[in-house]
Amino acid sequence: IKNQMNKSYEVIMSGLDKEYQGFVENPDQ
Repeated sequence: IKNQMNKSYEVIMSGLDKEYQGFVENPDQ
């Protein structure tokens, strides 16, 4: 189960990587 969660997490982070980085770089927004 843990391995499956890690894969899902990686997929989600890959898909939201750009948006997430932008959010972190611009926390005020």
